Amino acid sequence: MHAGEQSKKGLLVSAALILAVSGRAAALDPAKAITQYIHRSWQTEHGLPQNSVGAIVQTHDGYIWLGTEEGLVRFDGLSFKIFEKRSLRALKNNFITALVEDRSGALWIGTRGGLVRWKDEQARAYTIADGLPSDFITALAVDFRGRVWIATNGGGVTCWSDESMSTYSGREGLSDPVMALWADREGSLWIGTEHNGLLRLGHAGITEPVGTWDGAMGSVKTICGDPAGGLWLGTSRGLVHYDSGRYGLLPVPDALRGIPVRSLCRDRVGSLWIGTQKGLGCLRGSTMTTYTSEDGLSDNTIMSLLEDREGSLWIGTNLGGLNQLADAKFTTYGRREGLSNDIAYPILEDRSGNLWIGTDGGGLNLFKDNNFVSLGRREGLPSDTVFSLAEDSEGDVWLGTRSGLCRLRDGRITPVTLLGQTREGLVMAICAARDGSLWAGIFGVGLAHMDHGRQILYTTRDGLPSTHITGLHEDRKGRLWVGTSGGGVAYMQRGIFTTYSERDGLPSNVVFSFFEDADGCLWLGTGGGGLCRFDEGAFETIGQEQGLFDDTVLAMVPDGHGDLWMSCNKGVFRVTLADLHACIKGLRMSVFSVSYGLDDGMRSAECNGHIQPAGFRTRTGEIWFPTVKGVVRINPAAIPISRDPPPLSIPQVVVDDREVEAAARIDLPAGWQRVEIHYAGLSFVAPSRVQFKYMLEGFDHGWVNAGTRRIAQYTNLPPGEFRFRVTACNHDGVWNREGASLIILKRPYFYQTVWFHIAWIFTLLLLIASGHVLRVRQFREREKELARRVEAALAKVKILSGLLPICSWCKKVRDDNGYWNQLESYLHEHTEADFSHSICPECMAEHFPSMAERIQRDRVKESPTGTTGPAA
Repeated sequence: MHAGEQSKKGLLVSAALILAVSGRAAALDPAKAITQYIHRSWQTEHGLPQNSVGAIVQTHDGYIWLGTEEGLVRFDGLSFKIFEKRSLRALKNNFITALVEDRSGALWIGTRGGLVRWKDEQARAYTIADGLPSDFITALAVDFRGRVWIATNGGGVTCWSDESMSTYSGREGLSDPVMALWADREGSLWIGTEHNGLLRLGHAGITEPVGTWDGAMGSVKTICGDPAGGLWLGTSRGLVHYDSGRYGLLPVPDALRGIPVRSLCRDRVGSLWIGTQKGLGCLRGSTMTTYTSEDGLSDNTIMSLLEDREGSLWIGTNLGGLNQLADAKFTTYGRREGLSNDIAYPILEDRSGNLWIGTDGGGLNLFKDNNFVSLGRREGLPSDTVFSLAEDSEGDVWLGTRSGLCRLRDGRITPVTLLGQTREGLVMAICAARDGSLWAGIFGVGLAHMDHGRQILYTTRDGLPSTHITGLHEDRKGRLWVGTSGGGVAYMQRGIFTTYSERDGLPSNVVFSFFEDADGCLWLGTGGGGLCRFDEGAFETIGQEQGLFDDTVLAMVPDGHGDLWMSCNKGVFRVTLADLHACIKGLRMSVFSVSYGLDDGMRSAECNGHIQPAGFRTRTGEIWFPTVKGVVRINPAAIPISRDPPPLSIPQVVVDDREVEAAARIDLPAGWQRVEIHYAGLSFVAPSRVQFKYMLEGFDHGWVNAGTRRIAQYTNLPPGEFRFRVTACNHDGVWNREGASLIILKRPYFYQTVWFHIAWIFTLLLLIASGHVLRVRQFREREKELARRVEAALAKVKILSGLLPICSWCKKVRDDNGYWNQLESYLHEHTEADFSHSICPECMAEHFPSMAERIQRDRVKESPTGTTGPAA
């Protein structure tokens, strides 16, 4: 955020996985205040059926299970799945009172209407009819032998083992209502009662009092083992410690004295978490701290506590739903930790190791020995808003405020008047030069130079590109660089300004920060133009298109390990310097940015800029950045990393908008077109940043990178058997190598089966063969018909030859006795032939002499030799 732009909000969505870092986020860091953990909460508006969470357990598959007054709830970090009487038929009552998982992986659910054992999607109910003395379950526990112990309201304790139940009640000395159970590693069962304090059920099956219980300590509500020896008891009167037959009511802060303790949890680093009716307590050694609704807790009445496998603490409340405390990579300091104002501006460590932090309206803060001391108007500050800090060669700290310049020397603050300064002289940048002089940028006025009592003010008339100065830097050559808001950048050498703007290759005319690397290259952080390097009079730019997380760079701080850390309005990110140089040289196409935000401990992802310094590295190697909600402290050499890969689950499969049972094998009938596979990666530190990839073997050609998407969709799958596989990595890039899988069998229509294709091919071949036979038969029938016709024709020819009246001697047709007329009549009756009559030459000459002569003459003319016969 730029100073003065407090209304802008930023939310970091991390686009990169965290790489080479050390450590492990395995528990809540006891060195931090409770307020410095990541806090999240969920209520009915987020999906809970009801806001009373009386029981919490994490099962072997990674899910968090919650018991509420309106049913059982399964939580994957982002969404809730509710089970109640209608969806889980074995559940006779929706009021869940207790939860525990046994060694076989079965989930036991205690209710006000009986007990349920749920394993492998098979749920069985146990009631009075099955041997329980009462259907009102008050507590559950599993001992080292795997037996399940069940406490009921007024009915003693029941042991479930190998499908049989045995009850311990009044005859065994257990007539008092049981409120709490604890099974230790030595085989004893500890029983917390309503009136008789703490009892122990020994190996002989007889309960016996433990020590002398003082009724003033109240009833025992919860029990927790102490690795150092003994037990912690939460009672209706407070916290009690038992060891070797002796009880001690533990002194607690006044705010918790005499307050009932409903739940206890001992974490892996030895901290004891105490759930009371007035908030959360934490006992570390002999120190007790509290966390209440004033600090952000959703409700002060705490009903249940659980430490999960990643070290987060889960808090079930009476009216405020579910809360989570998780450790973070960064540590944030704000008002709750003693900072005078949440809006932090410049940060500077002086040569004595004092860390100074300027704020907006809270004056100057000194952070030392993990405590803050604030300096304001009473100590001589002209304004409670501090924009810039610098230390000179004599060890004096200079402060730029909303009302001018000050010097801090030996704990005393002295205002210094600058040339051109008005009453509202905003000194946004200060640079202590190596020659002992001081430069100060007065926003809207110009650049002031103080040199042993003399002052010079430079403005635009002297070549300054703009009086809206945002940053100052002296390079190794002694040049003073001036970053401005809107005027680009300039450097001064021997009193002359050389200016660069967008026309000269600068990616933006807004320049916030400077960094000079070991090679002498000057890097400029711009507003909206990315990061650019100035070398030999030329600018080379790297922005979001080249992999930079954001194009606004408010501050740049090297960590001494090869990475450059930067801040922006969307969080903090880092890039390897070697990658930056390689990208500019064209040796690689892009850089890899690792980004950080809310899931890493920042209370706001929006950092502050337009101040100086907007980031600082201390002598111990820690990096500090100011934000709109406190200052962020980073130890780059010891950023914790979670090595635990997220367990995978496939909780739901939806086919054509209908949910089907998510079993290891899904059988889809023919005709179902759209399949949705819902999967979850069960990491609760940063669930929104869990990354997935999946593949449907037999359909996909390779792994599909799904990002943070938790649904895989397929349409129009062909018939066949497919194996769906999914895997995930946590926010630190640690992948689950095994993943989860299921088999999908898509049934074909009858016409898509192999047998149908075989039958179809056989039918086709049969049709082809039948057609061929029919065709052959048709050819043969035609052949027979043709033969018959030929024979008939030949028979007629024979008849005709018998009828023709030809003289056997002269071979002339006879017409005596009317033969020809008989023949012509016969042909006319039996055929369609018509006879044409002609005349022979002899008859022509005899009967038509003149015509015969004329025909002879015509033939002579047409002959080429002029003769009618052959040539001699």
